[in-house]
Amino acid sequence: MLRLVLRDLYYRVPMPVPARWAIRNAALRFRALTAVRVPSGGAGVMGPWSAALAASRRVLPESAEVRDLLRDPRRLVEHALPAPAEPVVSVIIPVHGKLEYTVACLLSIRRNAPSVAIEVVVVDDASADATEDVLRRWPGLRYVRNAENLGFIGACNRGAELAAGRYVCFLNNDTSVLRGWLDELCATFMRVPDAGLVGSKLVYPSGKLQESGGILWRDGSAWNYGHLDHPDHPRTSYLRDVDYVSAASIMVPKALFAALGGFDARFRPAYYEDSDLAFRIREEGRRVLVQPASMVVHYEGITSGRAPTDPVKRFQQSNRNKFFERWKAVLARHRQNGDAPELEKERLVKRRLLMVDAHTPLPDQDAGSVTADYFIRIFQALGYKVTFAPENLRFHGEYSQRLQRSGVECLYYPFDNDVRDVLRRRGREFDLVFVARPYVADRILPVVRKRCPQAKLIYNTVDLHYIRELRQADMERNPALARHALQTRRQELGVIGAVDCSIVLSEAERTLLHRELPHARIEVIPLIHEEEPPGLPFADRRGLLFIGGGQHPPNLDAVMHFVADTLPVLRVRDCEHALTVIGNQPPEIHALAAADVCVLGHVPDIAPHFQRARCMVVPLRYGAGVKGKIGTAFSYGLPVVSTRVGVEGMDLVEGRDYLGAESPEDWVRQIGRLSTDEPLWRALAEAGRRIVRERYSPARIAEQLRGIIETL
Repeated sequence: MLRLVLRDLYYRVPMPVPARWAIRNAALRFRALTAVRVPSGGAGVMGPWSAALAASRRVLPESAEVRDLLRDPRRLVEHALPAPAEPVVSVIIPVHGKLEYTVACLLSIRRNAPSVAIEVVVVDDASADATEDVLRRWPGLRYVRNAENLGFIGACNRGAELAAGRYVCFLNNDTSVLRGWLDELCATFMRVPDAGLVGSKLVYPSGKLQESGGILWRDGSAWNYGHLDHPDHPRTSYLRDVDYVSAASIMVPKALFAALGGFDARFRPAYYEDSDLAFRIREEGRRVLVQPASMVVHYEGITSGRAPTDPVKRFQQSNRNKFFERWKAVLARHRQNGDAPELEKERLVKRRLLMVDAHTPLPDQDAGSVTADYFIRIFQALGYKVTFAPENLRFHGEYSQRLQRSGVECLYYPFDNDVRDVLRRRGREFDLVFVARPYVADRILPVVRKRCPQAKLIYNTVDLHYIRELRQADMERNPALARHALQTRRQELGVIGAVDCSIVLSEAERTLLHRELPHARIEVIPLIHEEEPPGLPFADRRGLLFIGGGQHPPNLDAVMHFVADTLPVLRVRDCEHALTVIGNQPPEIHALAAADVCVLGHVPDIAPHFQRARCMVVPLRYGAGVKGKIGTAFSYGLPVVSTRVGVEGMDLVEGRDYLGAESPEDWVRQIGRLSTDEPLWRALAEAGRRIVRERYSPARIAEQLRGIIETL
């Protein structure tokens, strides 16, 4: 309710600009706070673990349901497991007794079924309980019994030999999988071509973290990284290269596992076989990764025990000695036990970047987020481990998790409360700090310079905020906004003058800033876009399209005036004119909906709308910077009609690259041309695609960024 009140105040109530900005900042902070929950007894956050737990159907080994199935195995017919003819993944579960845990594990797989085709193979290592009697009756389950106890390694290797899938996933029977567990492992192999082993985050039934990947020290001893942490802690929640992952839940390509001879029998019956496999996979040039988006509850020690004197557990020390002797040359490059674990947890990282922006990128909602998302991927391709901190420190659900899945460390409340505190604690980690927007940069710049003396600082202007505000003040004849624009100018120029390099979108912006700050280093990095698939042919296309969030004042003004001034003329001329508006919109825009005005708001996939529209309209009357909406239209080959403000800084030729319009009559004429002149439409469509290929491709921008960084 408070958020709605703040929104209505911002959009509906006339007030001085400083008051409007105070309300905006209050709304941002409130949104950050309401994104988390703090239960009694400790801090908590609706993060990846919490979300997966809420979405999953859990099964406890001690539950009445498990007891009932053990008493009456005939009811297993109600719980058939998938048995596809060509599985993608073979899930291999070695068991030795503890039938109630095996049943609960199998039920959890069935109830949190992955989208990928799987078979489930249970290798019974000569259990002495009722395991055989029960599991042979389970429909869909591939059950195999060893005549003698081969141990964990022997059982896993036999299961892998029998597997029909392209991947083998080893899963302990004392586990309960959560929603998305297997799909996340598979997706990681799809995204990371050189992945050789991917493992899950393991969480105790109590909700404490068991591990998110492991560290092996110089003496061969091991740490479960993050042990007893909150499972949603940012430092344990992103994809990263690790020394090893516990074999309680790991996936390996079957062909690779077979080529390596499986788990090495010298470590029988168990312990250090997973570490040895990880080192051998890395020796083959493949990556060993933990994917924390894949989460499994692990009871730990149910089969092997926990005390050093337990029959299997006692092999841990002797196998550690074997492992050390085999890999001591590699381990010599590791640190001593307990020394700098935050560096050892990702020992392959050589360069570290902190990226700070107003909020987490929302690439399906605004053009600035699309660019921010590309920047993150480009920095990763250049070899940086990226840590992302939204200025409001909000965990933004699937948007934050999307970054974490790709290897970005996302910082968020309540584990971090202020970006400046992060810099005070961790400033010396970072080689590069990349910050966007003047009001964000101005706040953290002094702390960056003090706490990150070794780091170079790049400032991304996004657009020149003070230019946009001055234009709006002039158009609205608003003295208060003009005064605020001058304050923004002082802030923005102060930041540009203090950083190592500033990024602008166009040569026009660089020229303007050089007049103000002749000694500042300013580089042009244009929009980043990729060509998209073609849409419908000309004859099948209909309507006009506008994309842009109405919370951004220039977009709000553009739509309001286009509907008020231009659409009535189009209606009189009986020209094809139905307008579709995409993007989060305030009530004023939704109120414009009519037979020929469709206000869709946010849509998860914009492609169908770009692929069937006749043209993009960009009726901006003020603003600053290069407009992402035009680059997006070009990437789809959608012709653009725009004002001069809309295309400024893009070095476009009117009539060749776009059609220009300022007055309602101009708009009617140009829209009419695109409705009837197919050769013109085709020429503009191809011009847009050519511009994307030649100027805005990620590969081109990556080379420009590389050059900037190397010369800082």
